[in-house]
Amino acid sequence: RLALVTRTLTTAFVDLAHFLIVFLTIFLTYAVAAVQVFGPQLKAFHDFTSSVFTCFEILMGEFAFEDMLLVNRGFAWVWFWSFECLVFLVMLNMLLAIIMDTYGEVKSKSQDAVTLWEQGSTMIRRHRETKVGQRVELSDIHSAVASDDVWKREVGDLSEDRQISVEDIMACCEKCPQTQAARCLDRAKAYVEAQQSSNQRPLGTSDAARLILALDQRLSHLMHASGAMLFALQRHESSNMNGQFRKESGFSGSEEHDVVMGHDGRHTNGMNGNGAQRTNGAPPMLALRDVNGDSGGGVGLAGQLS
Repeated sequence: RLALVTRTLTTAFVDLAHFLIVFLTIFLTYAVAAVQVFGPQLKAFHDFTSSVFTCFEILMGEFAFEDMLLVNRGFAWVWFWSFECLVFLVMLNMLLAIIMDTYGEVKSKSQDAVTLWEQGSTMIRRHRETKVGQRVELSDIHSAVASDDVWKREVGDLSEDRQISVEDIMACCEKCPQTQAARCLDRAKAYVEAQQSSNQRPLGTSDAARLILALDQRLSHLMHASGAMLFALQRHESSNMNGQFRKESGFSGSEEHDVVMGHDGRHTNGMNGNGAQRTNGAPPMLALRDVNGDSGGGVGLAGQLS
């Protein structure tokens, strides 16, 4: 775990080198422009070296913007704010993005790495077991296992489909206890599995951001499609209900009718426009009349709404 920082910088070295070329080009361009404009009247920009240090101080948040305005107001506004936006906001955040993305990849590869206190306890255990004769040095086990002559003499020919067992390790290294041989074999298998899984490229921050954006776009399309499908289902259900209503109300397929609803409680006794008589206080009436509008074509009272 302590090697995360050094591994991060080592892995990101190529990207940092290319970024440094672009960053220094932009940064030194601003330093030279400040020498040409502010140098004759401001001591902070009187030569190239002083201008570089002053630009670095501005990048860290320490600047005297009022002095630059007194020299050349228009150029000071353009130079200062473009420097802050391009170098401070863009370039420095790109640097942090490169480092954090690489750090995420390195950290994903070292999830099973031992912590500092685990490593310290392991060193104490090894020293105690070696002192009482319950452990041999790992270098002795490695020398015995790596020797072909020892394998052929003690174990025999090792085929490709045959796995190494605890007894094989104990046969090659006679002084190795069974517990240590089993522990070494388990850790060797875990190391091989970790190496095989590390060959796959881990998911970095930029990859995760792209996947999230793609997922958001697909969810938006799915929501639009669901809304369109729901609207179509509602229209289909409404058309079925209208057809059932027309069938129950006695509409014939050859005639076209419209529905006229009456409102009670506000009219006096009399005849409506279709010849249907209604009384004051009566419930709403459903009247039907022919679309052609003939006064004599009224079909009278068709039903009463409860």
